[in-house]
Amino acid sequence: MTYGSGSDASIERIAAIETVARINRVPPGENEELIRLRELVRQYCLTENLDQLVVGARHFFAKNRIDDALLLCADGLTHGEDAQLHMAQVIVDYLNQKTFTPSDLSGLFRWLSHRNDIDQADLFKHCLNVALSSKNFDYREVQPLLPRIQPDDLIKIANDCLGFGSSDPALLLYQHAARSRPDDILLRNQIANTEFLCGRYNEARKHWMLVAHQRELVRRKYSGLDRRIRFLGDTWLMAIGHVATLGTFIQALRMGLYGDIRPVLVYQRRKPPAGLEIIRLLSQVIEVHEIDGDAIEYKWKMISGGAHYDYERAVEVVIGHTEDFWYAPDLEGSISWYGPAGAAIDRAARNQRLPPVLSYSEEDILSRRILMERLYGLPRDAWFVGLHVREPGFHGTWHNAMPGTRNADIQSYEEAVATIIKAGGHVVRLGDPSMKPFKPRPEVIDYATANLRRPDFDVFLCAAARFVIGTNSGYSLVPSLFGVRCLLTNWSPIGTPNWITHDKFVPKLVWDREAQRHLTIEEMYRSFTGWSQFQRDFRDSRYEIRDNEPEEITAAVIEMLQEIDPAAGERLRLPGDRMTAAQQKLAALETARRFTAVVEENGGYVGSMLSTAFALRHPELLGRLRDAPELAASDLMTKRSKTAEAV
Repeated sequence: MTYGSGSDASIERIAAIETVARINRVPPGENEELIRLRELVRQYCLTENLDQLVVGARHFFAKNRIDDALLLCADGLTHGEDAQLHMAQVIVDYLNQKTFTPSDLSGLFRWLSHRNDIDQADLFKHCLNVALSSKNFDYREVQPLLPRIQPDDLIKIANDCLGFGSSDPALLLYQHAARSRPDDILLRNQIANTEFLCGRYNEARKHWMLVAHQRELVRRKYSGLDRRIRFLGDTWLMAIGHVATLGTFIQALRMGLYGDIRPVLVYQRRKPPAGLEIIRLLSQVIEVHEIDGDAIEYKWKMISGGAHYDYERAVEVVIGHTEDFWYAPDLEGSISWYGPAGAAIDRAARNQRLPPVLSYSEEDILSRRILMERLYGLPRDAWFVGLHVREPGFHGTWHNAMPGTRNADIQSYEEAVATIIKAGGHVVRLGDPSMKPFKPRPEVIDYATANLRRPDFDVFLCAAARFVIGTNSGYSLVPSLFGVRCLLTNWSPIGTPNWITHDKFVPKLVWDREAQRHLTIEEMYRSFTGWSQFQRDFRDSRYEIRDNEPEEITAAVIEMLQEIDPAAGERLRLPGDRMTAAQQKLAALETARRFTAVVEENGGYVGSMLSTAFALRHPELLGRLRDAPELAASDLMTKRSKTAEAV
């Protein structure tokens, strides 16, 4: 029979339904009448067959009498192995109706977790999926179910959660799966990545330290292998910013932080990564292999010298000999995630005066400039500034799942563009065709939406620019490969700055609607507002993240021009500008001192430096340091101190 279909019109079934109806007319609560009627139905059903128990359970579930339904389910489970299937289907049907409350789900999960007489893997997976997709349900309430679900299934559901933008539930599932697989390097790495997405950077670092240790154990485990080989894993190829971070890896390699290793990058010919031009140039520095076959087998042959291929052993060995994008050695003999590690490496490389990682020959530069002139009308001898403003289109799927705070509006850069043109320069808008078109004019090339785009020009334009105006996107790392500076505007979150230390940045400010003021930088560092890149965290809070004003962007552009090209910057000096070059330098030193102190006191790392022009426009952001006298912006603009004279 079909349970609950209404096909059985027996007197017993009608009696059960009528009894259920009587119970549901009784007001909620543990009164004597309800207890008596519940026991009556239970005793009645115990004398009948499984069909009647199923009917009763369905009707109790239909009326959200969860405890009573579960009593009948428990009784039904005493009817043999087939009862598991029947009662599991009753519960699945109830969940599919979505008439439950969060407390109903919690009660059901607690009941299931204590039932050793129901072993239906699909039921537990279904319960977990329903719970994680239900609004207003605390995902932590699923924990009683997790021991009943296989690690592979937990990992798959966790991956789905990440795809939907639910990082915290995904982390819970990954962590539970890891209890059964403590030595699974890829799973541990995924836990670290998810901690990172949740904004728990120190926790992520701890897991990456475990990953590095586990990889070292694998390298010691097997003999007869080329232990110098380090495969640069697929995480380096996920996006152009990841590819560009190989520049930091190479600087660390030059400084001996990785020891005596042989880095090897392998990618599939049929699926070339973003930033292929960077990889082509990097092939002069590291081994690059373009392959067609299975990557694991190819890497095994490299590292083993052609020894017998056993897939499981090969996977373990390759994972153990892999370096990932997410973390790097720091200067203290440990490891950190890529932000603070990258900043320390970049600062040390500059102190040692190491040259840029990549460069084009003069012949390459000339030939490409001639082609730029013919294709886009950019004079071969003109200087230009690159402009890249992050939009959601390129990572549309990711943005839809996890709307972020890193995007900005290209239209708010019009004033800055006009300023560059006034200084005698051109502007090349960088990006991809998904971006909004930018207003055309003789000195502006909207390369991003041009028909004649070339993958090599995506990289070359960053190398040839006077400097690049960027945002928080991986593309902003490309100029640093060639020693070109970036002005990073609309930067969010402030707690994870770019790690290229000769760049400048202008952060998005956070408005406190209750206090009716901007948060200081210290307040941002001490709250989620300084660390979260996701709109979901701001949505129901008192805080609002605000894009840069056009004037703020323009002031920072002028600051960069005056530093990089004083002659061009001088053309932008306003009649009322009272700051001399020496005073500007003093202001920059004071901004750097204050900003560094605030960041380090609050557990951050110093990468790109806060724009001095922005700091002067918002003196309240840095406030008064406890150990330093206040130096007002007006003093910086009007007084030639002894320090300024010395500079």
